[in-house]
Amino acid sequence: GSGACSCIRTRSPSSAPPVSGEDGSTASTPTRRSRARRRVTIAEVPAREREAIGVASEHRDWALLLDDVRPFRAAQELGLEPICSPAYAASLYARKLLDGPEVLLALARLAARSTVSPQLIALALSQVATILKERR
Repeated sequence: GSGACSCIRTRSPSSAPPVSGEDGSTASTPTRRSRARRRVTIAEVPAREREAIGVASEHRDWALLLDDVRPFRAAQELGLEPICSPAYAASLYARKLLDGPEVLLALARLAARSTVSPQLIALALSQVATILKERR
């Protein structure tokens, strides 16, 4: 997909998959908004992601993990709150469950897989940089 999504969110542990039984909080990263951002329709999403979005629509208490910008946006257009692996890694760093080298390694591994949208990785890196600045 192209362009940045309107936001990246990770859900609180009450609605997201647990991470080693740890508690945490909701984290969000505002991103730049494209002035001419076009709506993404569900018909533009690959079949596998479309199926996952359909299941999540039926089970709104389930977490929906999407690592591509286009399906991520389509899910948001449907009122869902998807999460993505890079933002989840950044939220673990924010909650001090990962340290700096660990979160960077996790994001590098996600980037190396070539299955995660580069825009989502860039946004998570931006979130990590912001957190690092706040901690100094």
